[in-house]
Amino acid sequence: MMLLIILIIFAVIIISPITINIKMLKDNNNDEVIINFKLLYGIIKFKLEYPLINIEVNKKNINLKFKEERKSKIKSNLSKDNKQSINIDKLMSQLNSAKGIFNEYKDILNYILSRINWKLLYWISEIGTNNAASTGLITGLISIIKSNLVVFMNNRNYEFEKVRMDTAPNFKKLVFRTKLNCIFSIKVGYIIIAGLKFLKLRFIS
Repeated sequence: MMLLIILIIFAVIIISPITINIKMLKDNNNDEVIINFKLLYGIIKFKLEYPLINIEVNKKNINLKFKEERKSKIKSNLSKDNKQSINIDKLMSQLNSAKGIFNEYKDILNYILSRINWKLLYWISEIGTNNAASTGLITGLISIIKSNLVVFMNNRNYEFEKVRMDTAPNFKKLVFRTKLNCIFSIKVGYIIIAGLKFLKLRFIS
């Protein structure tokens, strides 16, 4: 009897989805990134919350300035005066290493991406500069980037059930606002299979 209960619980876990909701808001002092996770049909929930990062680039380093600390269920050591520097040469070396890792595990990543249920992509932006021509140009470029993102995903059969992508120019004032809401889910069983594929490739092949 106990074995049957364990098997039923295991089966429920295998077929249950993990739903991930990524929210990003940039609007003056309300800049933040929030990631919500739901497991076992919402029985288990947890949240990660981070401030957005201001990026300053010079010839040798990229300086990351974290904004004020945010309240979160997960403790964070990011504070108002926290500043970190990344050496550009070292960063490029790490990116090349990451590219090699991506190529090595590309099949596993494609497997995971193809099993994801893409639910919602909501991305609204408002852009204004001190120059009308620049405002129009930047607005057009961002609209193209958003459109190409949707086309790229559709070409790979990663289609969201609901999509809204708007970019509005503001010719009256200097402003940059953007709001992103992305929701997708994947079943635990697919994650386990991907993990087994990784172990096989990493330790057996």
